[in-house]
Amino acid sequence: MDRDSGATRMTPDSHHDAPSSVGRSREEYGIALKNVKNLFIATMCVLACIAPRTARAFRPFDGTDARVAEPHLFELEMSPVSYARIGSERSLIAPQVALNYGTGSGFEFSLEGESVMLMHPDPEGVSPQLEEAAFEFKKVLRRGVLQEKSGPSIATEESVQFPSRGQPHVGFGGSLIVSQPLSSARTMLHFNAELARTQEQQMGRFVSVILEGPETWPVRPVGELSWERVGDETGARGLLAGLIWQTRQGLTMDAAVKTLDGGEEHGLELRTGFTWHMQVHTGD
Repeated sequence: MDRDSGATRMTPDSHHDAPSSVGRSREEYGIALKNVKNLFIATMCVLACIAPRTARAFRPFDGTDARVAEPHLFELEMSPVSYARIGSERSLIAPQVALNYGTGSGFEFSLEGESVMLMHPDPEGVSPQLEEAAFEFKKVLRRGVLQEKSGPSIATEESVQFPSRGQPHVGFGGSLIVSQPLSSARTMLHFNAELARTQEQQMGRFVSVILEGPETWPVRPVGELSWERVGDETGARGLLAGLIWQTRQGLTMDAAVKTLDGGEEHGLELRTGFTWHMQVHTGD
């Protein structure tokens, strides 16, 4: 790209230096191009693997809490493998990933999605598909107990779901989250209410209530009651029970079982995963 400009600027005094200069430029350009290529490949690999709804921004739930990542804090939430059965359809979700980053001023941005592989007797029918890839952002509206203040914490979360499974449309969603302690034991209650426009251009509704044991416990029990409906389909009720284990500073493990009741169809999900965070910038 710079070959012509290099040739026109060459003088007799620089005649002997030009080839080496051009060679160095080409070598530097090649290294830079290779670095950009590697970065692009790494980014696409992440996006090709990246968990469903914002909910997984608080593993292992379908809902979330009114907390955002601290400023310049990077969070990786991942399930290496999970199992789901709805009716007669069985699938493996491997992996399921959410990448969260706190920007300060009560904001958090996320990228998430999942790779789903149907368990099918035909080997050609088990190729994994990227599903529920989304960009999301959360904003704290009221600083409360989760921000070391008094009273409930209140936040909103908006999402943009990218086209997947052959759907040409983009989906949108918005939710309200309220987190409130139930007692002096710091048992937490998180309420979620969401309205969405799916990629199938249908109206989606989601409500959940999360009960979370005290964070001071190294292993705390958790549970969630949820209800979800898309379009004119029968609403699906969900019951999740699990454990969250604070293994060490910056790393949390989780495991949960969820049952689904969708009227004529019933389902079961087995979820396992971890959350890891790292401070990427300490500021001035």
